[in-house]
Amino acid sequence: LWRITVTGVIKNLKQCLNEVTNGYNLYANRFAWTVMSTITGKKPSTLNDVARVCNVSKTTVSHVLSGKRLVAPETRERVLKAIEELGFQANPVARELAGGVVSKTVAFYSVDIDLSLRTRQIQVMQSQLHTLGYSAPLYSYGYGGRWEIDNQLPLLRSLLASRPRAVICNLSGVMPELMEHLEEYRAGGGILVCYGYDEIAPIACDQVVFDVEHGFYLAARHLFQMGHRQLGAFDVGQRVFGGKALNGIMRAASESGADVRNEWLFGNTGEFRYEEEGILLAQKYLALKEKPSAMCIANDYAAVGFMCEVWKTGLRIPDDLSVVGHDDDAIAPCGIVPLTTVNYAVDAMAQ
Repeated sequence: LWRITVTGVIKNLKQCLNEVTNGYNLYANRFAWTVMSTITGKKPSTLNDVARVCNVSKTTVSHVLSGKRLVAPETRERVLKAIEELGFQANPVARELAGGVVSKTVAFYSVDIDLSLRTRQIQVMQSQLHTLGYSAPLYSYGYGGRWEIDNQLPLLRSLLASRPRAVICNLSGVMPELMEHLEEYRAGGGILVCYGYDEIAPIACDQVVFDVEHGFYLAARHLFQMGHRQLGAFDVGQRVFGGKALNGIMRAASESGADVRNEWLFGNTGEFRYEEEGILLAQKYLALKEKPSAMCIANDYAAVGFMCEVWKTGLRIPDDLSVVGHDDDAIAPCGIVPLTTVNYAVDAMAQ
């Protein structure tokens, strides 16, 4: 139930980090003299800028900076003057690369940490990176204020200022304004991998995404094969149920001749934790005059909250109502009854 775009996260990192043939020269040429990131918000000057102003090649600028090759005195003075005027600064970490030192840090950026599959992905990837000898710090703002650009951007700048060898970015909730900074990091030679449910970053980097549509399709098809013909659904990741999740359910419904009504499709409020969203969902379900006989609920924490709440009213699962969750979280077998759930193969995705 998962799709990997281009390649997996750790597989890609191992390929990039283990390139040794002319590796140091390659990385030095790519970003040995790129500008250091600052927290001013201004777009920094680059090696290309200096070369363009002086009408010389990037190689000439690099020779002036390194002092390892002879450069005509007048050219050298012109380059140094341009460097001063443009405020260009050499990247010290890139110099380390040029000298044969490679950072052993792979930094994670996630707006917040919650009881979701994305968080479990981080844990699995951190563990795998640790076995490979890399440190894997996590940069996360937290729950309150996480959707504000004034909180997200300084956090990302702090991460980039640490000059990690690679960045793995959880796209959930990331503001569009951050993409320029991630692209600048990638263009400067950094390794960037993005992942999320169905978000795609507008950056030419490797990305790992969930096949959300297929996951909801399989969950709905399972319930239809059990004989249900009236299905409701909830997605904790959406305010209004729709998109790929809806596409998956409607595809299964069309194959089975089942009934899926708009009033049976629910999104979250964005104000509560997953279990609380499940309880609120149950209250909405119980208030329906005509109720579906089955519910497809993402994620498992919300599904367990839902089951506990409807159970209090005398409804029995699966006798009176069938429920399928998503993510195969640790809580799935711990509810009032074991929860049938969709497994997204987190270990394989991380690998």
